[in-house]
Amino acid sequence: MLYLHGGKWRDEQIITEDWIDESWTVHMEAATLQPGYGYQWWIADDGAYALGYAGQYLIVNPDMNLVVVFVSNLQDNDFFVPQTLYRRHILPAIADNPTSARSATPPTGSPGVPSDRLKRALAAYSHPSGSGPDANRQTDAVPCSSPPDGFDAWSGTYNLETNVFGMTALTFEFGPDGSAETLTEHYEDRNDLYRVGSPDGFEVTRVNDAEVGLRGGWTPSGDLELIFVGIGEAWWTRLRHAFDGEKVQITVTTVSGYTTTFSGTRVEDGK
Repeated sequence: MLYLHGGKWRDEQIITEDWIDESWTVHMEAATLQPGYGYQWWIADDGAYALGYAGQYLIVNPDMNLVVVFVSNLQDNDFFVPQTLYRRHILPAIADNPTSARSATPPTGSPGVPSDRLKRALAAYSHPSGSGPDANRQTDAVPCSSPPDGFDAWSGTYNLETNVFGMTALTFEFGPDGSAETLTEHYEDRNDLYRVGSPDGFEVTRVNDAEVGLRGGWTPSGDLELIFVGIGEAWWTRLRHAFDGEKVQITVTTVSGYTTTFSGTRVEDGK
């Protein structure tokens, strides 16, 4: 609460505002739990995060006059569950009722009667394909435009420039209808092949003792968008591929909000 109120408790300044500003300034890029790191705070666009063992979360969001606390006892694979709840449910609920976080007055409504927003959310989540009426708010939805002309020329392997994931190459296989059928991630010590589902559903592949769901679709601008999800886990990773002749530019966004872009060059057949 001190940080939310600029370091003041009632009328007494306990912590200087300058220190709060400095501690919430990104002093190093962090491709891990959040995009940036300040002084003991992880920094993201939607607040400053204090994160602890087994999913302990303290989130301060001054723009919404909001402090959110999660007390958890989670396995490592579920560490991002509180963040998902915060971004998928708490922030949209406040955006729909912007005065709620600034008022001590309880919201109006009849107990036990779901709000219109809750009805929409339930309808969306009843469509695991992401095709429900609120599909645009589903993290795991992908676009479903028609494939661009010439997509068949993009099948093949692309050598990648150095990246934080350690991938050396990607191989795409497209079907006659333009759908991505398989994606192979190449590393120095292994090749991970995934089956790719359509916008209507995931294909699940077991890789490195974990089950991973993958589906993809084409954007209106002709980019291939894929999303990986951990089955029974809380992580997801979205990849967007922009093909241009023999080149592909790949933008990766992770559940933590970290985003990076790198490119690849198509390998000639037989090389």
